[in-house]
Amino acid sequence: MSFGKGVGAWSSWMPSARIRNNATPVEVQPFPANKAVACTETRQKFPVLLRVTAAEEKKSSTPRHVGVDIVALLDISGSMMGEKLVRLKEAMNIVINKLGPEDRLSIVPFESKVNRVTDLTYMSEKGKNAARYEIKKLVAGGENVMGEALREGAQILRGRGEDEKSSRVGCIMFLSDGLDTDIFNADISPEFPAHTFGLGADHDPRVMKLIADKTSGTYSFVNNDVAKIKDAFELFISGLTSVAATSVEITLTAYDGAPISDISSGGCPSEKISDGRFGTIRIDNMYAGEKKNFIVYLQLQATKEGKQKLLTIGGLYKSPSSASKNLASIDVSVMRPDKNKKGSKDAAAFDPVPDVEEEQARVKLFTGISGVVPPTITAETQVSKEELEKAWMDFQDSDEGRGAPQTMKDNFEKDYEKMKSGIDSADEHKKSGLPYLMSWLTSHKWQRATTKDEPPSPESSGDFLTQRQKDHLVQKQKQDGKESEDGTTTTAEDATPTTWAKIKNQARSYLGSFLVQAVAVLLTSLLLMMLYSALEGGSMANKNIAPLQYPMLSKSNYPAWAIKMEAYMRAQGVWDAIEAKDPKQVPARKSQMALAAIYQAIPEGTLFLLSGKKTAKSAWEALKTMHIGAKRLRDAKMQTLRLEFEGLRMKEAESVDEFAVRLTTVVNKIQTLGEDIEESYVVRKFLRAVPSKFLQIASTIEQFGDLETMTLEEVIGRLKVHEERLAAGLSAADEVKSSSLLVEA
Repeated sequence: MSFGKGVGAWSSWMPSARIRNNATPVEVQPFPANKAVACTETRQKFPVLLRVTAAEEKKSSTPRHVGVDIVALLDISGSMMGEKLVRLKEAMNIVINKLGPEDRLSIVPFESKVNRVTDLTYMSEKGKNAARYEIKKLVAGGENVMGEALREGAQILRGRGEDEKSSRVGCIMFLSDGLDTDIFNADISPEFPAHTFGLGADHDPRVMKLIADKTSGTYSFVNNDVAKIKDAFELFISGLTSVAATSVEITLTAYDGAPISDISSGGCPSEKISDGRFGTIRIDNMYAGEKKNFIVYLQLQATKEGKQKLLTIGGLYKSPSSASKNLASIDVSVMRPDKNKKGSKDAAAFDPVPDVEEEQARVKLFTGISGVVPPTITAETQVSKEELEKAWMDFQDSDEGRGAPQTMKDNFEKDYEKMKSGIDSADEHKKSGLPYLMSWLTSHKWQRATTKDEPPSPESSGDFLTQRQKDHLVQKQKQDGKESEDGTTTTAEDATPTTWAKIKNQARSYLGSFLVQAVAVLLTSLLLMMLYSALEGGSMANKNIAPLQYPMLSKSNYPAWAIKMEAYMRAQGVWDAIEAKDPKQVPARKSQMALAAIYQAIPEGTLFLLSGKKTAKSAWEALKTMHIGAKRLRDAKMQTLRLEFEGLRMKEAESVDEFAVRLTTVVNKIQTLGEDIEESYVVRKFLRAVPSKFLQIASTIEQFGDLETMTLEEVIGRLKVHEERLAAGLSAADEVKSSSLLVEA
């Protein structure tokens, strides 16, 4: 047989590019590593790439996809107060808007307890309105119980009917900004994928990847700009709501002389059967336009000259109509020429196929990076800088790495640089490089896009974006560009499909909404304050006392604000409504007075967050948790402040008053967190922190003064006198004399 017909002839022996059966939604395209292998040659692991593609949505017709059942597990513990909760609500409104009438959503917020506020509900307009209403009502507070939340989510999906389980896609969206160390020992059900979303730099990527790995989910995160959590949700939901096929199973039948030796399938289950004669690859579901690559390795043996049949590929899948359909079978073959024969040396036919080289390079790096993360993730899991560098060097030096196209290698190098960001410090790496590395791993394991702090670029070819997701990102870029030109920004109101006018109309129709509640409580409280003032003996004006001007709370002034508010509320005679151990023992009128005082001293956005608090004490505690955090967060802040306190030093050019402000600010912050500091300890710290020009007076005060009874004000006063004498240019002899006089004073 002659093989001197050129490359075009080789192409004619390649298998059909697609498996189609009356335009099925699923296509399979095989790529042997080489179009030809010498008949005398043997290969222990000859790769055949299988590319499985779900058909794109037709823009000319109404999109059809498999119905999805989503359980949204939303962390609303104390650390979620403020902007994070606002951004969470924006993001959930986007999810609600994206779901169609055939999709269902269950909302399950969790903090110290798990609260299923809605069962799986079809997202008709009525269902969407009900879901938006429940999202609006969310108020943050309490601790974090991740394990209980995951059990509840699995129970909801488990409780569906058998037909629903087989015909619909069920999954969990899990969002949290914190850490629950109990989760490492929790029994997490692997029945349903939990796609995790870490919000803010305090979230623990180890927890998120642990949950994702145990449930066959992905992990995305947003650290630097929490407002982008809505982009992460939108990217995910735009894929999930385009599921074109479920229960995809690819069957493999190997022929004599080429048994299956291994199957590389990432996170998708696969197995070889009967000594490599048969094999299967299973894909739970596929988004429209999604591509997944798998490599089947064959033991290629020497054979006679000619065309060798390697595999027959078949399979089945379920379409949106839930009916099972078969894939048409297709044969995969390669040419086995005798290279020693004259006229058979078509060199191009023996060249590696680029598609196979690219996938082998990706799998090589994924396997290497996976190896630097211990198989069992714990709260102490860290990534070694040396091991990460070795994994990268091994990839670069490997045949797969050298064979990869330059664009792919450049993109992988950017990924590697982001993975090792901050790696010299465990704490810093946890906030930057580690979440990127772990999100990257889940993305490549399932060949699905994840948000790694920033949404992927629509121009990127290595982020597993579907065309629908790319279109969404392009549209988002255009929208952001227009807003930038107009000088406008997106607010919480913009995140919903309703205009502000519609929101106000909804508030009027929903008498129980948080907006109406907040306004009603505020007006009632102010009225009671006026009545209380009258009953206590007339108005402030009649007593020649100016009305108190309450300080306004901001993001950064809580410690000082709390001190001022306590003083003002004591002056009003209502502070015991805050101090009382049992709010029920406080007269209702006094509690409303205190609540009105708080409402006058907080911004409007915070007012809405407190609308569900009915007593002054509960509102005060909510604000405290919002700005200080729950117990674990308070402990962490306390440790940081203690270190800051011990590290304080007065600068040479700093005045006594300036340093006193710095010192007392830290002390007040510590006391606000609930820890008392003895004044004598602060006095000693002040004297130890002064620069050399104050050492003589500081030493004299320590030797001859009674530091146990001396107040901080006394120390500051004596140091200021010394400071003034130095400024006046007093001699050293005068200073020695004045030092003893200052102490004796």
